[in-house]
Amino acid sequence: MSSPSSGRTLLIFGGDSGSQVIGETGISAPKSALSNKIIDIPYNEVTNILDQKVQKQVFLAIHGKASKVTIAQSALASKEQFQEMRSNLIERVEQR
Repeated sequence: MSSPSSGRTLLIFGGDSGSQVIGETGISAPKSALSNKIIDIPYNEVTNILDQKVQKQVFLAIHGKASKVTIAQSALASKEQFQEMRSNLIERVEQR
């Protein structure tokens, strides 16, 4: 299986904790804010996308058939960039 970020990359969102790549066929992102391990989740394997709030911190949890990625809003440059990444991801998952 090719990496979801292979081929034409649509959007790259970055911050202090690495990059989240919204690719043609899936998302590639660190497993969590504290992880260097990159997880690839094809859009057709996404089973759930959850907004989570813990105290004042906002997270987006992306569940795949075999893996999960959690992206903290603070991992991106701004709240607006986080919302743009979230919207683009949901749009692509719904188009699968």
